[in-house]
Amino acid sequence: MSFWQRYFIKYRALSPAKKASVLASALILLLFIGLGLTTILFQGRLRKSQDLRQQAWNPNGTVEITSDPVNGAEFLVNEPATINLLIGTNNGGSEDLNGIQLFFDFLSPALLAEPSFQVTNSQLEEIWLNEPITDGHHLELVAIPPFVDPLNYFSVTSTPQELLTINFTPISTGTINLNFYEDSSAILAGTDGSDPNHDRLAIINNMSFEVVAPSPTPTLVPSATMTPEPTATPLPTSTPVPSATNTPIPTATNTPQASPTDAGCDPSLTADLNGDCNVDKKDYDLLVTAMLTNDTTADINNSGKVDLIDYSILVNQWTGSNP
Repeated sequence: MSFWQRYFIKYRALSPAKKASVLASALILLLFIGLGLTTILFQGRLRKSQDLRQQAWNPNGTVEITSDPVNGAEFLVNEPATINLLIGTNNGGSEDLNGIQLFFDFLSPALLAEPSFQVTNSQLEEIWLNEPITDGHHLELVAIPPFVDPLNYFSVTSTPQELLTINFTPISTGTINLNFYEDSSAILAGTDGSDPNHDRLAIINNMSFEVVAPSPTPTLVPSATMTPEPTATPLPTSTPVPSATNTPIPTATNTPQASPTDAGCDPSLTADLNGDCNVDKKDYDLLVTAMLTNDTTADINNSGKVDLIDYSILVNQWTGSNP
């Protein structure tokens, strides 16, 4: 007679009260087992996300972000101003990159109009999230090469090239600050067969610029010779400066997608977002549309946000469309 048969015979001989007590104990045991398994799975996903995030800003990074004018430069009140962010290598070599992700705050004194932010590198297309905050703007940028099949990379060298420009006109003195987010900024590459999440971005120091009043114009002393006063000419009517408008990022919708494993696809192709067993333009479109959102259908690494890391995984799993 097996163990379970003997146990069942003993269970049937118990009183109703003892049977209820045994069932309650069994349910409590199953509940604790379920909670334990859930905790283990959650910690695993959290650790995976944290491991990826901790790679932002590599102390030995070979790609750096600098500015023109340099950190500490001055701008004049009521004069149009531009800050160019530049990208280049710091080791004398070149790098082939998947893309760039920068999260930063632009904090400034009062401006004549909304500042404009634009990627000026012809090798890249931009996806922005621009949120007004106290005293400025919070910016999230993902810049990737234009689509080709197979997906392409872009190159940087030791000669700094323009990445993006910030245009503005300050109307009061004060300090302009660019504060970068270490845990969200990254420059990723995988062309050398390395981990696609390997970060090339060197540490970015926060940047500060001063807005100062122009020097007073010297007063001219009139000469003794009387000269006829010139006829006053009407001043030109000032044209109002249009406020910069931010192109809204399309809101991603959580469209149910077929699971790759349900369709008999390779389970290692985690970037196969639509479940057709390929990583191709359809998956690219789903990912780019969801970029900088929390759309779970495109969050390949389950980090809570669709970003450059997800795009880099897609690049490295690219299969193209099968005929």
